[in-house]
Amino acid sequence: MHNIKIVIVEDDLVISKNLKFTLEDLGFDVLSLFKSGEELLDQPQELPDVYLLDIELKGPMNGIELAKKLRMSFQGPIIFITSKSEEELYQEAKSVRPSAFLRKPIDKNILRSSIELAIQQLEHVTHEEISSSTSTFELDDAIFVKSKNRLLKIIVNDIKVIKANDIYALIVTKEGQFLVNYSLKSLEEKLSKDAFFRVHRSYIVNLESIEGIEDNHVLIDGEYIPIGKKYRDQLMGLLKIL
Repeated sequence: MHNIKIVIVEDDLVISKNLKFTLEDLGFDVLSLFKSGEELLDQPQELPDVYLLDIELKGPMNGIELAKKLRMSFQGPIIFITSKSEEELYQEAKSVRPSAFLRKPIDKNILRSSIELAIQQLEHVTHEEISSSTSTFELDDAIFVKSKNRLLKIIVNDIKVIKANDIYALIVTKEGQFLVNYSLKSLEEKLSKDAFFRVHRSYIVNLESIEGIEDNHVLIDGEYIPIGKKYRDQLMGLLKIL
């Protein structure tokens, strides 16, 4: 993957500087830092590969309004960063087709994966249009998902948990964790209903990986995963309880 160039628009100088240092540590090239949309639009600049925009920019133009102006000439990835979670804000932000929403404080690994997946998605648009009948290449016992710059084969039986992560999903396997550009719902449709069960709106688990149940949680590899109220009775019916 080529050296990815990024522009940050964030009105908090501390957050902006920390983002810059983190991105550079990850190997990305930060072209510029701006504290407002007006400042960005007023200054000539090299076009980046990715814009990182704070949604709650101070001043007359917030991050969503800035993104709308950028979309007039820029069709690449725009990633929003935010400290809020209001549904109306997300609905409005979707109109500019963001590649991701990242919640502050931003996890370093999620930041890297979100940027790389956004670039991959852009680079594979033509390929995906040609093969639009399927978003994942499938075998009987494995699936292929995009991870960084490759298609990665994941053995289905090795999957322990799948977690919703904004517009992505985090697949946890015996070998490691993989952030993929698919929703939890789309992955759920591809998995065997006999082996996998949605225990919560944000979690799918491999029934064979469950080590125990405590209160309203299932235990997998020492992690307590919540069981949603509407899923509990069905889950208990699937398990053999003496």
